[in-house]
Amino acid sequence: MKEISYRLVKGDYVIADPGFIILKNREGTKFITKLWKKFYQNPQTFQCIKINRIKIYITPTFDEDSIVDGVATDTGAIVVIHSKYLNNHKIFKENVKDKFTKIVTFDKDTDMIVNNHKIIFK
Repeated sequence: MKEISYRLVKGDYVIADPGFIILKNREGTKFITKLWKKFYQNPQTFQCIKINRIKIYITPTFDEDSIVDGVATDTGAIVVIHSKYLNNHKIFKENVKDKFTKIVTFDKDTDMIVNNHKIIFK
């Protein structure tokens, strides 16, 4: 996988398997179906996907079922999402703080790079 980067605006971000933070209700299922449809157009690439004005950065993992830097995944993908989007409790779980996710805070705009299935913040 070639190196791809995106600029994150300052703030709090959640790093997680999308299946762990997206609800399994009608709205959540519609949302994750759109996410997978867009992601699988080019599934080996780190992507920025916008759905309903929600911006999600998504990257494939090296193995489908694994733990990547403390983040558990069983879908084969990890997302990075600004916490401001998580207020939509029709799509996202109310509490995403658990042992399967990471929350990171950036005090300034930060570059996010994926190289060889590893997420790097600079």
